Amino acid sequence: MSHLSDHIGSHTQKLFESIKVGDDLHDIVVIATNESKNAVYVSKKPMLVRACKEGKLPEKLEDVNVGDFVVGYVKVVTDFKVVVRFLGEFEGVAMRHVSICDYVSYLLF
Repeated sequence: MSHLSDHIGSHTQKLFESIKVGDDLHDIVVIATNESKNAVYVSKKPMLVRACKEGKLPEKLEDVNVGDFVVGYVKVVTDFKVVVRFLGEFEGVAMRHVSICDYVSYLLF
């Protein structure tokens, strides 16, 4: 359910409830697959979909350069780090002590 929107809140639950079996889903991106589980993981997060359409969603280290602004999603938060995942198994780590602590209400594109 967390991959339906870029934001958290009650509207995410409403989006989830609006999806019915047999619906055609549009504007989604495959973010990972797991062949052993026969699983495909998709996201409808607008930022991820847009970045993928623009070819700006990295899949491997060679896809990024120092100073690049890249879109990903938070995989896990611990006491000292935030793990951000991109496509497939490609991940980055942001140490919490050097990350911004302020709420960001807008994004630059």
